[in-house]
Amino acid sequence: NDLRRTQTGYVYIANLLTAIAQGTFNFVDPSANTQQQIDFVSPDNINEASSDLYAVQASVGRSLFELPGGPLQFGFGGQIRYEAVDAPSGNPDYNGPTQRFFTLNAFGTSGNRTVYSAFAEVNAPILDILELNASGRYDSYSSGQDAFSPKIGAKFTPIPQIALRATWSKGFRIPSFGEANALPTTGFVATASGNFTDAFLAQYGCTVATYSSCPAYVRNNSYGQTTLASPDLEPEKSRSITLGAILNPIRNFTFTVDYFDIKKTGAITAPSNAPALQAYYSCTLAQVNSGTCDIPEGYNVIPGAPDVTRPNALPVAGFIEAQLVNANTVRVRGLDFAALLRLEFGDISFTSSAEASRILELSTTFPDGSEERYEGTLGNFNLTAGSGTPKWHGSWQNTVGYDRYSLTATANFFGGYDLSAEDQGTEQGDCGLNPGFVPCRVDDYITLDLVGSVDVTDNFTFYVNVLNALNDLPPVDPVTYGAVRYNPVQGGTGIFGRQFRAGIKANF
Repeated sequence: NDLRRTQTGYVYIANLLTAIAQGTFNFVDPSANTQQQIDFVSPDNINEASSDLYAVQASVGRSLFELPGGPLQFGFGGQIRYEAVDAPSGNPDYNGPTQRFFTLNAFGTSGNRTVYSAFAEVNAPILDILELNASGRYDSYSSGQDAFSPKIGAKFTPIPQIALRATWSKGFRIPSFGEANALPTTGFVATASGNFTDAFLAQYGCTVATYSSCPAYVRNNSYGQTTLASPDLEPEKSRSITLGAILNPIRNFTFTVDYFDIKKTGAITAPSNAPALQAYYSCTLAQVNSGTCDIPEGYNVIPGAPDVTRPNALPVAGFIEAQLVNANTVRVRGLDFAALLRLEFGDISFTSSAEASRILELSTTFPDGSEERYEGTLGNFNLTAGSGTPKWHGSWQNTVGYDRYSLTATANFFGGYDLSAEDQGTEQGDCGLNPGFVPCRVDDYITLDLVGSVDVTDNFTFYVNVLNALNDLPPVDPVTYGAVRYNPVQGGTGIFGRQFRAGIKANF
């Protein structure tokens, strides 16, 4: 009971049960104190990791000659960089390298490489109203990859109140040490009705349509997503386009809008579990036991513990093992908005600024041609730990200042989303991850923060913060992976309700 009341008691108990199951547990004197018992079940684990980065860089830049809009500027340079990491796992491998999650699930990786780079940039104000910029960078890695990454930009200002801007660029990223050389790592994901087939659920007396009536064994379980080392990954490459406008229609007011379109090819990501889940739940227990269940290439599905009341039924999936993959295309398109207003009324100043982003598309197209769309849902579930991709988010800040006093109010907006995720086997917007006792859509969430400050002297400031001043708790989300019953990205610190903070800032 004492262990159960402690914050880490569950870890101790899990390790105790593991030790007993392995026959490595030795009973201690019951008269020993609690700390000795805890030390036995959970001994100190000292692990040393190192990360190294050495770089030498040189650059030269100067103005070459005058153009109608100003001087032509040119610069170039080079860099040599060595990077290495040695981060062994804190977990023993006595259960085998893919079973490390039974203890600490500590991440581990190692590797090193040397990078040789050269870069150049030219800025050309062709006319008073037209400015062009071009740059490029070449990188060569000792691990065998190289690439040239160009960028071209332009800014056109036909009148002082309007400026138009655009950029086009290409990028390159080789697999990180953690992606290529990592030890197996597992995260657990709650299953939902969209993961199953009617044929599988029929063994338990229900269907996908009547999922809420399925036994607890089916509804209240999760499967482990085990990511294995992925040494054969290819580099990612990207293409980025931005188009935007800066508007100054009146004095002291600026409004900007930018469209962005980023496309990555060969993007490194965890593969969707949907094909493996659908294939597994389409098999029979006999096929799984005989190894004839047709699981897609690249996956390994390990059955979970069977239902004790139905020992002859196919168990739920326990673990899905897979390597990271170079997906065919990941694309994100959207709009960024920003506005700034500054006003003065004698000794009183007022500043209002707002920022907002609208996601038009976030999608992944896999090598087999299949596509998943994530905007407005909990996808990409694997990549975001179930925090999802709301279509809208933004903030609006207003500050009033007088003499040495200032008061700021900031409204934060995080858009709602549907309880679905195509990388978890559902369709976009079909509510397929809903456990059945909450609405299909998680509501929008708005919080209000207040900050008041006074400059007591030129070097001494006193301030008071009221976070989540309206005391609004985040909406319920029982599906997200990153927290319990709410989305930690959407809810943030709002889960604590209204908070007060006070402090001082001194300059010497």
